[in-house]
This record gives sequence, C-alpha cells and structure tokens, in this order.
Amino acid sequence: MLTNVTFLLTFHLLMKFLKTATLLSILFLSLTGYAQILNRQQSQSGQQEGTEGDQDTKAKEKDNSAISPDTARVQIYTLNMQAAYTLLPFKAPLHNFQDYDPVQKAGNMYATLGNAGTASLPLTYRLHADPGFTYSYGVFALYQINQDSIRYMLPEKPFSELRYVMGKAKEQQLTIVHSQQVRKGLTIGLNARFANSPGLYLRQKSHFASGYFTVHYVLPSNRYGVFTSYMTDKFYTYENGGILYDSVFKDNTSSKRQEVLVHLSNSINRTKNTGIVLQQYINIQKQKSKSVDSTDLLTRTRRFDAGRFIHTFKYSRLTSAFQDDDQSHAGINYRIYPVTYGDSIHTLDSIYHIHIENNLVYSNIEPDTATSSTPIQYSFGISQHFDKIGYGNLVSQANFQDPASIFSRTQIVSSSSKQEQYTQIIPFGTLKGIIARKTYFLANGRLSIGGYNSGDYELSGSFYQHFGPKGNAGRIFLVATKGLTHPDYFFNRYISNHFRWDNSLKPQDYELGTAGIDLLGYYIAVNFTRITNYTFLNSSMQPEQSVGGLTITRADASKIFRPGKWIIDTRFTYQKVSHSGVLQLPELVARASVSYNLLLFNNVLHAQVGISTQYNSAYYADAYNPALRMFYRQDSLLTGNYPFCDAFINMRVKRARIFFKYQHFNAGWFGYNYEMIPGYPGADAALKVGVSWVFYD
Repeated sequence: MLTNVTFLLTFHLLMKFLKTATLLSILFLSLTGYAQILNRQQSQSGQQEGTEGDQDTKAKEKDNSAISPDTARVQIYTLNMQAAYTLLPFKAPLHNFQDYDPVQKAGNMYATLGNAGTASLPLTYRLHADPGFTYSYGVFALYQINQDSIRYMLPEKPFSELRYVMGKAKEQQLTIVHSQQVRKGLTIGLNARFANSPGLYLRQKSHFASGYFTVHYVLPSNRYGVFTSYMTDKFYTYENGGILYDSVFKDNTSSKRQEVLVHLSNSINRTKNTGIVLQQYINIQKQKSKSVDSTDLLTRTRRFDAGRFIHTFKYSRLTSAFQDDDQSHAGINYRIYPVTYGDSIHTLDSIYHIHIENNLVYSNIEPDTATSSTPIQYSFGISQHFDKIGYGNLVSQANFQDPASIFSRTQIVSSSSKQEQYTQIIPFGTLKGIIARKTYFLANGRLSIGGYNSGDYELSGSFYQHFGPKGNAGRIFLVATKGLTHPDYFFNRYISNHFRWDNSLKPQDYELGTAGIDLLGYYIAVNFTRITNYTFLNSSMQPEQSVGGLTITRADASKIFRPGKWIIDTRFTYQKVSHSGVLQLPELVARASVSYNLLLFNNVLHAQVGISTQYNSAYYADAYNPALRMFYRQDSLLTGNYPFCDAFINMRVKRARIFFKYQHFNAGWFGYNYEMIPGYPGADAALKVGVSWVFYD
C-alpha cells in the first residue's frame, strides 16, 4: 500500500514538472528563434554597433548582463527638503526582473491576501515615526503613489519605457514612462500605470489607474531651480471578507475557486488621491561654472558652499470609502461587522484627509555622490502642516447616495459627517561632518509644536565609515534614535457604521539602535527597537495600548554570490518580539533564488533561467478587516511554515526584456495550507508573462 502511494505521489510530481518544463521550453524556444533571426539580420546588414559606456560595462561584468550598446545616459532622482538630489543612473537589470509585483520588489517581505493589488502585511518589523500628522499607514500603500517617491528623470535624449504584464484570470498591468528635455534646462516627464487583477476567488478583483506628471527647470548658471509634479491615483478593490469555510480550501473539496463561498457578496473599497508638489531653490553664491547642463544639477565648484534657500509646498487630498450594499447576512459576519450603528442593510463609510505643507529651509548639504564635499554641512528650517479630516457614514437607506459622490469635491460625503482640523509647526535641523570623504557623522533633530502631534520629537545620530579606494569597498555604520510620537490618528478617533471610538491615547516613546556592515557584497545588520505604549488593534478590533515596553530585536543578512555563470541571491531576517500577545511576527523570514546565465547567438540573447522561493516560519498572522482597511490581532490560526516557489526565465534582446514565470509551481504539493492571512488562501500556480521595452529617441 505504501509503495503504491509513493509511486502515485512521485508520478504526480513528475507530471507537474514535465508540464511546467514543456511550457517554459516552448516559450523559451520561440524567443530564441526571434533572437536568431535578429542576429542574422544584423550580420547581413554589416552594421557595427557602438561600444558600451564605462558604467554599462561595469554593470555587465557585475551581473553578467548583456546590456544593449545603444543606450543613453538617463539619471533619476527624488526631491528632498535640502535640495540635495542624489542622481542615480537608470538601470534595466535582468536579475530579479520577474518580480514585478511591489510585494516582491520592496525591501521588506510581505504577506498578502492572494491577489496583486490587495492589502498586504509586512513580515518584518520596521519602525514608522514620520514627522507630523499621520492618519494611518495604509494596507494598500505598496500599490499607491507616494509624493515623496515621485521620480524625476534627466535624459540626454528623449527616453521612454513600456512595461506590460499579463497573467492568469486576465490579470494585466501596463506602465508607460516618458521623459525628455524640451529646451536647455527644461525637462518634462510622465509616469502612468494601469492594472487589473480579477483574482481567482469571488469578489477579489483589484484595479488602479494612476500616474504623475513632472516638470523641472534649472537656469544655465544653476543659480535657481524649480520642480513641480501633479499626481492622481484611483484605486479600488472588491472585498470578499475571506472564504467562509477554511476546510473547503484545506481539503480542496472544490478546485473551482469561483464556487468557494465568501463572507461578503457586494462590498468594495475605493480610494482616490490627488496632489501637487512645488519646490524651488536659489543658491546664495554664483557658480564659477558659467554653464551647467540640466543633467548635472549637482556640480559643485567651491570647497565651501554658502548654501541655498529652499521652499517646498505640498498639497494632497485623499478620499477613501468602504461600501457594502448587502449586509443582510451580518449575523455570519460578526467578525467583520460586530456592531451596527446606522443602516442595517447598506454601509457607505467614507474618510477624506486634506494635507497642506510648507517648508522653508536653509542648507548647504550635498549628497554623498557630489564630486566634492564641504567638511561641515548643515541644514535647518521650519515646516508648517495643516491637516483636515472628515468622516461620513450612512444613517438610513432612504438617504443612500450614489457611491460616485464620495469622490466629488463636496466634503460632506454622506448623511452624517464630522470634520476635524489641526495645524502644527515643526522646526528641524541637520549637522553633517565629513573626514577625508570616508568618515561621515550625521545628527538630526525635530520637534512638533501644536496640533494632534504636539510634543512629538526625534533625535538621531549616525556614523558611517567607508573602506577601500574612494570608499567603494564597503562600510560600517551605527545609528541611534530617541523619540516620541503619537499613535496614528486612526487609533485615536474613528467613526463608521460598524466601528466608533474616541480615545485619549498616550504618546509612544521609542528607542532605536542599528549596527551593521556592508562589505564585499555582504550586508549584515542588527537592529534593536524598544517602544512604550505600543498601539495596535486587538482581537476585538479595538485600539489598545500595551502596558510597559515592547522590544523587537532584528538581524538581517544578504549576499549575492556569482560563481561562474550562476547567480545565488540570498536574504534572511531573524526577529524576536518580547511580548507576542501584542505584536506577532515570524521569527525567520527568507528569500532566495538560483539562476544560470546564458549568452546565445553571439550575445544577442541573454537569458537567466532559475528558481526562487520565499519562506517564513509559523506564526499567528494578523487578520484583515475590509471595513476598517486594517489588520488586527488573532491567535486562533497559525500561518506560515510553507515555501512559495517560482520558476522563471528572464531574457534580454537588445532593449527589450522579457520574463516567463510559473508562479507558485509547488501549489498543492505539500497540501493546501498556504494561507498567509487567515481566511485568504494564497495564489495557486499560474503562468505570468511580462515585457519591458526601452526607447532612446
């Protein structure tokens, strides 16, 4: 009997492997055929391509990538209040190209609801203590635009990139990027994203349409510069509340996922965010260089820089709404709707947040990439924040409004509403010391005065020691931070059809220490965080503050090994929490990939064939409530202790990169126990295909 079972299991695994290998082989051969034709055409034409630039050659040697010879210099940067812009070269690496989903591209690793675009939960802990008013750290943030991360581009000539991904159940993603210099010193840019991911289960669809437009102008003398951007971000997800019976998934009683019953049949979360950023600076001293090209904003010709004045203005309006048109089965959904204060059939809860910010800074700080560095650098300024919050919820069915009205300019979005507003002033300063361009000292401080966050502060100090020629071999670093921050405003006050609270929460006192080394490709860091009055949602989905201090110890290690034509990418995190009843995290989180480089058809085609896996140890992952758009503590279902494995082929043909990924090819091999979030099964095995095409003209 045991022999028969073993034979059947082996046969099943073998058939799965053959099916996957055959499919990927067909796709691979079709692309190699195209590359062979392209190579033949190039040989017949007798045209000789130009040589690669120094930077591209170094990148090629580093990751064995066949980078196209007909590239142009494109630099990317983001704004900061000191106007010290670090220019980074545009790169199109083949390594990890198959990881198109933000939950895989981000530095941390995440647990998801099983579909791209849905809520995500970090598997590793990182302290968030931003200055000023914060409503909440959104569970959809990875898929939405952040004003602080808008990218400006400086291309030598018009630059465009098209990215397209398609997958199972008609999943599609399209990204369009374009930037060009209109005239000397004046550059415009566009970044537009569209995505539609229906998901495998009922009411699991996510969709977003977003983008931003950038303009920047710098005088030829570099005495004055102005930068502006406008963004719009529309995002919605259908919410099913999770599957009704976990046993249906775990026993695999129905392989047709659309037949699995879910908690919510007609609910949706909508978000719209619009915003404007305007920054301008003026240098006190004239530059010795009479002509500074717009692609070299950071040119410094003096040993001492008297600095510059910078003004930054930000405006954003965020509107979120949860709607359920059929909550008649609320008795079943007690864990989603524990109480009903208004309409018992319909729910339309909405929140809007208007943020206006003005920053005035004097600074002579230069980025580490500057060609020369003033030994003593400083920056100080003052910031004024204005925040306005409004709540709306339905009182009765007779007053039910068109859901589209929540995105109108009207601030009162339903029949019952409440508005609150806060203004605060935040002085801040930075002192930076540099010794021989290898030793860096950095001290920062800020204080919030007035408003909800009155009394919040942060003091931090950092030390960095670089090694090797020009500091390129490696570095060691030490960081220490002490501060006080109020809990996100969400925990203080909330008004909806099913949840209401008005708390007077204590500020959270925190201490943070980090030590690490980054040497010869090895990155090792140890982090210690201690928080008093840690605030979270308990198992009753109510805000709660822990008694005493909470300690989180975290160690990270990563390294990319390149023996011969192989690439072995490893990343590990170990973390320990002193009070698991308050914060639950997996002790071990790991991600690794093994791939093999292939250069075919006279280097016209570069391919990487490999396998990747992600794993986290077992723990009680937080549960998700779509009505709150938040995660909360639970201790009834263990998740984790399961490897998610992908097989992939990444290819480059001239300026085009293509990937074929068979995601989660081991689904069902070890049973159906791959829920990362309680009630939300992970994605089944699926083929994903994507392409990125770059144009320089």
